[in-house]
Amino acid sequence: MMYLTQSLPGSSGRLKSVPEDFRVEEIPQFDCTGDGTWLHLLIRKRDLSTFEVVERLASALNLRKGDIGYAGIKDKRAVTVQWMSVPRWVEPRLESLELCDVEILDQRPHRHRLRAGDLAGNRFDIVIRETVPEALDRARAILAVLSRRGVPNLFGPQRFGTRENSDLLGRALLKGDWDEVLRQLLGSPSPLERDPRVLAARRLFDEGRTEQAESTFPAEFRVERAVLRRLTETADARLAVTRIPRPLRFLFVSAFQSRVFNDCLAKRLDTLDDVIDGDVLFDHRFESCFSVQEAESERSDVHAFRRSAAGPVFGKGMMRARGAAEALEARVFEQRDVDPASPGNPEAGVSLRGERRSYRARLEDCQVDAAQEGLRLKFELRRGSYATAVLKEIMKSPDALADESPPE
Repeated sequence: MMYLTQSLPGSSGRLKSVPEDFRVEEIPQFDCTGDGTWLHLLIRKRDLSTFEVVERLASALNLRKGDIGYAGIKDKRAVTVQWMSVPRWVEPRLESLELCDVEILDQRPHRHRLRAGDLAGNRFDIVIRETVPEALDRARAILAVLSRRGVPNLFGPQRFGTRENSDLLGRALLKGDWDEVLRQLLGSPSPLERDPRVLAARRLFDEGRTEQAESTFPAEFRVERAVLRRLTETADARLAVTRIPRPLRFLFVSAFQSRVFNDCLAKRLDTLDDVIDGDVLFDHRFESCFSVQEAESERSDVHAFRRSAAGPVFGKGMMRARGAAEALEARVFEQRDVDPASPGNPEAGVSLRGERRSYRARLEDCQVDAAQEGLRLKFELRRGSYATAVLKEIMKSPDALADESPPE
């Protein structure tokens, strides 16, 4: 695994020994209007995923899950604070609402519901345990580099699922390889999954025993069971794939886009804080992209962190690089067998909207101190960037980083 701070040793350590070791607070994008038909709730949750909180709120308030909005998906094994929106007519029911490990800290009326991405960023307060004795000095040296050059804006490992194969599912969906979709979704037991029932079900699928596999998957594996049921009924892989909910299919395809972006970023670590001929640049102030005419004319703005090179999230409408930047990306596209202008696969029910993503993120309000347990790290990141990208550089312990949820 490559690091921007490759020459600097890491702190090592362990994350999330207890949920309180990983605290996240959402930074809102706007103030509530004080009127309107929606109610925004500031919620603190502990050791629960955002989706689990949505399900609990929906059940307690007699709402559909789709009635509840949220700006970002927060970590499960953590203590997190985030905003969610509900229809305002449920306000009287909130007075008697009691949910285990969920606390409503504030509620404010607003004219619109929350949608994915309606946040400015996230504030992190993280304890790293079992670090090496020199951890504090090592972390400070690494953070000095990240503050100056930027944090590699990788999509975190959680983007690729528990079995680290969500991108392979996405690739198979785009290619229309229905048998491969089913193999990646239902088979191929992985040591990353520890439930023996799940491992047994996957082995049964690999042996062609679909009915037994369906009954062996735990009840919470609803998608897998539904796909297997359709496969048993029709013996048609394509029809079985249609039982995967469309939002989940989009997540798989997005994971493949993310993998390709990460591949391109790995080739740009040496020039993370520079510009090369043909780059597309991201303007941090206006959050917009433009093509570079002359690399030298943009270098001062890039060095000052006003602008950054932007990598490809492939798909229809993606702004194309030119020159040396395009040649670098073309090699990755060829290796991954990607059409950078792909509109998606209508037969799979997925379309692609291409875009550009900054190759680096700004590390803000960062501090690190020694703690009784090891290190205590505080920092802020703008929306869409992962805390794991910072922790990866500091700890240099990849196996400790797989449990963060994807941000919006």
